[in-house]
Amino acid sequence: MRIVIITGIFPPDVGGPATYVPVVAQGLQNLGHQVTVITSSEPQHLTWDDAGYKFPVVRLNRRLSWALRTFYYQKQLAQYVGQCDVVYGHGLWWEVAQVCQKFNRPWVAKIVGDSTWERAVRRGWTKANLDEFQCPSFDIRIKLFRYWHNQAINQAKHVIVPSNYLAEIIKKWGVNSNQIKVIYNAITLPGNISKLHNPLNTPYRVMTAGRLVPWKQIDEIITAITPLTDVGLLIVGNGSERQKLEQQVQDLCLENRVYFTGQKTQLELLALMQTCDVFILNSTYEGLPHIVLEAMSIGIPVVATAVGGTPEIIKDGITGRLIPPHAPDILQLVIGELLQQPELGQHYTRNAQELLTHFRTQTMIDQCAEVLHQVVGK
Repeated sequence: MRIVIITGIFPPDVGGPATYVPVVAQGLQNLGHQVTVITSSEPQHLTWDDAGYKFPVVRLNRRLSWALRTFYYQKQLAQYVGQCDVVYGHGLWWEVAQVCQKFNRPWVAKIVGDSTWERAVRRGWTKANLDEFQCPSFDIRIKLFRYWHNQAINQAKHVIVPSNYLAEIIKKWGVNSNQIKVIYNAITLPGNISKLHNPLNTPYRVMTAGRLVPWKQIDEIITAITPLTDVGLLIVGNGSERQKLEQQVQDLCLENRVYFTGQKTQLELLALMQTCDVFILNSTYEGLPHIVLEAMSIGIPVVATAVGGTPEIIKDGITGRLIPPHAPDILQLVIGELLQQPELGQHYTRNAQELLTHFRTQTMIDQCAEVLHQVVGK
């Protein structure tokens, strides 16, 4: 098959799709398919050296005005979609749907979250959590973006999601259950993770990573570690909340115990993860967090909020610890428990390693290829 994979993020961007897409693209290429990846990128990354990939990577400037970007993206996508057998879309839904319709090309969507909800939260249009957000809204802005988003997704022949939780969410978007396929993400660690200096000097080091956005609730992690004087916090990533979080650290006089690394590559992130004692994901919204699979693979215990698809991989007291969202007091107690009883963390990581045997990369790739074959056959 001639497959075009279209994504909103790709290395050096950091995030689940940026980790997933190169693995799937290479896996499909290894199966004998012809793969091209098209991604939006920051202006400084448009000339990024992609020679290490065995498939072509086309980069499009994401810092254009919305109207210009939509026109420009559709024009650029048309050059490749018109020559392919199937499109595997990981973002840019509206543009993908329009171009595939124009050339009568089947496409499969990979959904890892609700971009309409994310937009509404970032812009202050809603305070609802993801589940509450699925109810009808009277906000015309939300209704408009939801309409565009859902109209595009419903044009896909199949929709792949990484968790049963997300499968239930997208049914509410009008997607027929017969079109939905749950394929769990998998993780294969790179073989060349080098050692990296951890800037924290505290006896115990906890880490969180991801976009610094409101729903990650990193401010609550800072609150939780404040009384734990032997604990330092490493925050990996960038985002709109960084200035606010840095101010919180200053107000609490935690400059010597909280360190912001900024954006790191996947290899750098994994290298830093190896130097920490606990990984924390305090989000109020997750499809199926790729970062948790990475922490499990590295071999450090994970504490995460019981939201979205996270409980499908974290079994409380077995493969890690689950806590309620918005519970910094409970988070503080759990961190303290893990540091005082390291055998608990060792127990969790052993069980997590066993769980990961069910998240095999080749199985994930084979299942994706099967879905793509099905839509081409139709």
